[in-house]
Amino acid sequence: MNRELLDDILDRMRRRSTHSKLLAASSARPRPSPELLRKLHAGKATLRHQRVGLPLEEKVRQLLQLQHIYVALLAKQRPLQAWERPWNVKP
Repeated sequence: MNRELLDDILDRMRRRSTHSKLLAASSARPRPSPELLRKLHAGKATLRHQRVGLPLEEKVRQLLQLQHIYVALLAKQRPLQAWERPWNVKP
């Protein structure tokens, strides 16, 4: 095969590839600054340390609250399966 034919094949594959479109879109977004990353990391560490001292009932309450938020977002995207619906329980 000659070089032009190979280039043409590769070019067609790149245009069809969804992956390359996602990569192009993600590379257009600027990277977060090191300062922002440090603040986010410190905030996550603070939350983690606060959660360690919580009683089990509060941890379960937070988990159920987050599960309901997640399921509501998922339900907007597609119909839920029977096993994806959260139980109606209170901690």
